[in-house]
Amino acid sequence: MKKPNSKSSHIVRGLMDFLTEAGEKKLLPDVTDELQGMVSELKKTDLIEINSVIPLTADQKQILTQSLRNLLQVNVPINFRLDKSLIGGFNIRLGDWFLDTSVKYQLIQMKSRLLD
Repeated sequence: MKKPNSKSSHIVRGLMDFLTEAGEKKLLPDVTDELQGMVSELKKTDLIEINSVIPLTADQKQILTQSLRNLLQVNVPINFRLDKSLIGGFNIRLGDWFLDTSVKYQLIQMKSRLLD
């Protein structure tokens, strides 16, 4: 098993504190099982899709590819596509996991908050 980094340790500590404060430490085995299941599902995915507004350079593609494979512990093909509707930024999809850092998504979030 790989050694956790400081960011993941911080998240785990926060989860432990939350469960302790809520008096629900007994749920930790269930949480662990759920997280392991989520990681297993991610590893079954056969493709990572990265959408960006502008074409990525070969160096950018290489850095993203290596970072995602190291982070997610998967070695699957990566499909890079252009999507001008994002306005700026990019998004990444791996199975059900989705990371959206696009300007389009941020504007949708901002609109939603303003309407609430």
